[in-house]
Amino acid sequence: PKLLWLMPRISVVRWGFEGLALNEMRGLKLKCDLPPLRKAACVGTGEEALARVSKTFETSSVEKAIGAQLTILGVAYLATINALCQGGPKYSPMLAPL
Repeated sequence: PKLLWLMPRISVVRWGFEGLALNEMRGLKLKCDLPPLRKAACVGTGEEALARVSKTFETSSVEKAIGAQLTILGVAYLATINALCQGGPKYSPMLAPL
């Protein structure tokens, strides 16, 4: 749906997963112990493993994921402050003690 096109960009879960995956897999050397007939299923590096998961990992970085998370959380924080300031305090009327 057209209304949901922005959802992947503002997902804290997506950016968290992407940052963790990049941090763990970049620069990693993998060892394959499969028999010769199944060697095609092996990947030699963490970059190859990330490329099999998604093409977005090829152009992304941990810094980009952290920046996106900080932006999302900062906007949410500012929206919360704005909503609290706009609403103002609302109190129940005080009743005389019995």
